[in-house]
Amino acid sequence: MTAKSHTLTAALRSTVRAHPERIAFYFRDRTWTYGELEDRVARCARGLHRLGLRPGDACGLVLRNCPEFVVLFFALCRLGAVAVPVNFLEKGEKLGYIFADAGVKACLTSKEFLKQVHEAQKKAPHLRHVFVREPAGHHPTFESLLAGEGGSFEEPALGGDALAMLIYTAGTTGNPKGVMLTHGNFLANVESCHRAIEVGPEDRFLCLLPMFHSFSWTVNVLLPIRLGATIVILETLLPFEPVLKTIWDRKITVF
Repeated sequence: MTAKSHTLTAALRSTVRAHPERIAFYFRDRTWTYGELEDRVARCARGLHRLGLRPGDACGLVLRNCPEFVVLFFALCRLGAVAVPVNFLEKGEKLGYIFADAGVKACLTSKEFLKQVHEAQKKAPHLRHVFVREPAGHHPTFESLLAGEGGSFEEPALGGDALAMLIYTAGTTGNPKGVMLTHGNFLANVESCHRAIEVGPEDRFLCLLPMFHSFSWTVNVLLPIRLGATIVILETLLPFEPVLKTIWDRKITVF
């Protein structure tokens, strides 16, 4: 395996080539195929490039579990940029510290968490672009990021040591610290999971734990995508009755 192929971008493209029509996500009442995921990742990467994001730049994610979280992450990987997912329950002040420390230049959030993100902007001078999943006043939406024309770019030649994500510690004994996770880190973790549990393309994973957490991101998102399996995305644990119904209706095999 060459250095350039040992990236999350190469892993996604390999799955798309093998399973373009297989269902990647169930989310609410929608389904997304791997082909559709690839199309949206490509358009999102072009939109981020038009916005001015370049290799090494950081982008925040303050969201509940949703397909847009996954699309943005893989679009950032394609640019050589860095995802900074944050617990959506964090207060604006702590969020601002994290965004300032990471040098976050853009952020995707939802209407539910806009207030915290706006508070964070006061402490994060580099944060100039805020997008929302759904219409929210004058704010640009995630779909508008995908809809623009042009923005083609030459993808950087990345290796497995390229930074993919900064996940911040809880900061219980001081300020939160950004843990650097590379493409190679994630792919090695995914391979370890694959060896440890018997899963394959026919499995259906329930993504209920929050995507901003490294365990959920690795086991419930990256592992099934590497396999070409299906992810059933849920936004919240409560109330629990719809969770049980989803497990039954979507025939979940991995929880």
